Amino acid sequence: MSTQAAKPFNRLDPEVRGVLVGILATLFLHIFLLWVAPRLLDFGTVSMRPATADPERDKYREFTIDLPPEEAAPKPATPFKFVEVNPDAPENVPDDTANFGAQNQQVAQEKPTPEGKSDNPAIEGQEKLKSTQIVDGNRAQSQRTVVEVTPEVIEQIQQVAAAARAAANPLSGFEKLEGKEPDSIGSNIAPFDPNARAVAEKIEGAAEGAEDGTSLIFRVDPRRPMARQELADKGNRPAIFEKNAIGTKNIGPIAYNAKWSEYGQYLQKLIDAVDARWHEQILNSKHYPAPGSEVIVTFVLNSAGEVTAIKKSEGSAGEQATNWSVTAISPGPGFTYGAWTPQMIAVLGETQELTFYFLFR
Repeated sequence: MSTQAAKPFNRLDPEVRGVLVGILATLFLHIFLLWVAPRLLDFGTVSMRPATADPERDKYREFTIDLPPEEAAPKPATPFKFVEVNPDAPENVPDDTANFGAQNQQVAQEKPTPEGKSDNPAIEGQEKLKSTQIVDGNRAQSQRTVVEVTPEVIEQIQQVAAAARAAANPLSGFEKLEGKEPDSIGSNIAPFDPNARAVAEKIEGAAEGAEDGTSLIFRVDPRRPMARQELADKGNRPAIFEKNAIGTKNIGPIAYNAKWSEYGQYLQKLIDAVDARWHEQILNSKHYPAPGSEVIVTFVLNSAGEVTAIKKSEGSAGEQATNWSVTAISPGPGFTYGAWTPQMIAVLGETQELTFYFLFR
């Protein structure tokens, strides 16, 4: 058995020396990090206030942080979409809607839309123009008069009814015998019908009446017909309907979900006034634009109810029709639709820009 003395480090092979140096360097680095790293990462406590002379007291010192106040819950948005309500629909305040108009209404229609939850009723119409009208009408005033029920009229009706009853129940038979006295009894001479039989009670009927025998025939001179009584016409303006396929499941007279506002009532009166002047100019003219033509007018209205500017007036109906439309909106200097209330000014500001569409049909 032989032994061999260890070689000095500087006499070792270069590769062996490189490996030993790497191992030693790795061990030294790990020892250094384990000892130095905790000291390098200890930043201590960051103080948010000046220290006092008493460290024990400083440990329990309190401080206050001022937080911004909580924001108030947003208020419900003011309805912003004007609609022309149905004046014949009942007054009823809706729960929540973006529509406003001249009166409170809850949406309804004659034929319900299953599971419909729209603020607007379903309606057939066109798709080209925007419109919020839901009822049609006629501006022309009725020429019919209401009959006043006077004693003379009552007597005339009674006379006609008496004549009808007499004609409905003539004396039976062929030869008539009548006395001279008004209270005498008339009779007829006729052969007796062997098959005749008594009836339980007399049935009165009309000479030319209906099948049920209860109608009365009033002989009226066709040259002087009696006028009949009618309900008052509220004067709804002719309508242009915009198609709306989805409506509501509520059944009733057609109506919107709409809330009353001063501005809604003001706008409705303004629209009615403009429409009346527009139709008056058309009726007084011998010229009528082509059906389907239109005029669009954009104008500025201030809080005094004055039209301060016509910003746009254009369309396909021609110059004369454009002038009618502009004049209907602004008849002349000094004209006003009435001053706004302070509440309206607070919501609307001092001016509003409006656009009206005039369609010739």
